Amino acid sequence: MTELQPTREDSPSIEAHDRRHAMFEHLSRERVRAILNCLTESTFFYREDEPDLFQYLRRNRNEFARFFDQWFGWDLHVDRKGARLFKRNTHNSALTRKQRDLFDLTRREECILFMLLLEFHELQLGALNVHPEHDEDLCFEFADFIEHAFQRFKVELGDRCPSDRDLVASAQSLFRELERHRFIRCIERADVERGITLRGGQTERALYAFLPGIHYYDPNCLSSRVFDQAYAASTTDDATPDNATEPPSASDSSEPS
Repeated sequence: MTELQPTREDSPSIEAHDRRHAMFEHLSRERVRAILNCLTESTFFYREDEPDLFQYLRRNRNEFARFFDQWFGWDLHVDRKGARLFKRNTHNSALTRKQRDLFDLTRREECILFMLLLEFHELQLGALNVHPEHDEDLCFEFADFIEHAFQRFKVELGDRCPSDRDLVASAQSLFRELERHRFIRCIERADVERGITLRGGQTERALYAFLPGIHYYDPNCLSSRVFDQAYAASTTDDATPDNATEPPSASDSSEPS
């Protein structure tokens, strides 16, 4: 059987290969390859994942940012704790929204709860007098977040507030997604002590830690208008509030600190 040869159109041009190589010509090929994989294997690449590689990325962020911008049309965000790629557009029109491997919430309660979690995180920082750039991860109990969320729903929606059990179920679903994308990490689970009753029929206590990715989103995005928009026109849980999971607006300095 005659082996099919690639056409000129299928073959990468020498010029294109040279341009890609020139971006990283003064860098370690092994480290570049490892960093490119780290950036694409998960939503976030954190300093604690691979400290040496992360510092190498920070020192050479301009080269990596130029590579992703030129060849993929992606934006690379790097700060002192983590790095993330943001895709400006999607190109495979055959994929549905849920088939894309992106952090993209679509259910109404989960979108609202995510914004409430950002708000809760900000309140916890203030209550504990912790600076956002503090190196240690801030810990919290799931039950405490549920209490905060219930009170906010009650204030904003009154009798239209979801039931305790529905709220807990939606939050548990959201937390599984947030763990998968590494916004939070579960530290410990334990059965609820005998005689203790938690809201919504919770049967276990769960201790979580916020990971650096939570800082990339605006904690002030939730307002009464967002609640009204989400719950006024629709009674289904698939109405997604506008800008629920938009990328962060935080800018990063060109020089590593």
